[in-house]
Amino acid sequence: MNYFLKKEEVRILMKKKFNLVCLVLIILFAVYASSLAVTLRGNLPEVKVSRVSRAPLIDGEIRDDAWVQVACSFDGVLSGWKNVWGDGLITNPRISYLCYDADNLYIATIAFVGDTSDLKKQDWDSDGLEVHLDTGSSYSQVGIFFDGEKKTAFNHLHFDAMTYIDDYFWSVEVAIPWSELGIKPSSGLELRFNLSGWDFENGWVTWGPSYENFTDRSTFGYLALR
Repeated sequence: MNYFLKKEEVRILMKKKFNLVCLVLIILFAVYASSLAVTLRGNLPEVKVSRVSRAPLIDGEIRDDAWVQVACSFDGVLSGWKNVWGDGLITNPRISYLCYDADNLYIATIAFVGDTSDLKKQDWDSDGLEVHLDTGSSYSQVGIFFDGEKKTAFNHLHFDAMTYIDDYFWSVEVAIPWSELGIKPSSGLELRFNLSGWDFENGWVTWGPSYENFTDRSTFGYLALR
């Protein structure tokens, strides 16, 4: 038996350990940031969303300056995803980020999993992210799955989205044009919204309190542009 690891095996092992440490730090920071970014309006969450000076590149990898700006501002950082009944946090944690500019509303989500080979594809109940938006005059639901497939329901929007898959997580970036929503963005503008989706281990999951009925707009949170 060979008890000595080759240099390349050691490098891979160290990289995996480093990545795990980084993921833990990201989760802890996001939980802290989310506690500052989300307030309550009655029983519903209210999220302040900042305007970014430079649009993120929609490639699925959450590395752009725009997302750094979001994280540093504490605005639009969302954690604490729950199961469909709302009685517990999900075991595969997710962190979402929101920002905007003159052209688009941007949403990014990173979903941590033990092994991305467990991700499942099966119509809407596939590992993915759903964005629900209520402008007051229209309601839209868009879905983006881990493999990059996109779906829409109700008001059929044209939008851009890309995903990225690593060993321990998959991530997605979404750009929804304001023109598709019939909105001209400005500071003080409010929308109703929720983020939800499906996870191979947790089933249906949600960020906001739309438990068991993700299309119930009365339970949507408030998205307020800064």
